[in-house]
Amino acid sequence: MKVKTSGVKRPFPKLEPFKADIDIWLEEDKKARRKQRHTAKRIYKRLHEKYQEKFNCSYHTIVSYATMMKKHIYIPGEAQADFGEADFYENGALLHGYHLNLSFSYSNSGYMQLFKGENLEYLKGYGSTTPLL
Repeated sequence: MKVKTSGVKRPFPKLEPFKADIDIWLEEDKKARRKQRHTAKRIYKRLHEKYQEKFNCSYHTIVSYATMMKKHIYIPGEAQADFGEADFYENGALLHGYHLNLSFSYSNSGYMQLFKGENLEYLKGYGSTTPLL
């Protein structure tokens, strides 16, 4: 008995021979720093270099597949936090302070908060409604 597959839509059928490579690279990216991860452009170039004439997919196909897979690889709510010093203006006065920068890989969004000091009263929301993480 044959199973009818004509009505089943497979996403990205042209990519089938290359999906294993892409998935491995994206999985390895979980261990890499944010700036060292594969972009769709880099994936496209690597596939083109590796398979040359056998690679016949468009850049748009790579972008669509990589975007879809990155949403499955990164864990929702997982973030990378960076702290640093910065000069900023408040009410026209130049101040020296500190910043917290959160990058959320799953949604590819971020959050930044400036602080005038680096002690606990500033982190608890001095002049801010931001909850302490």
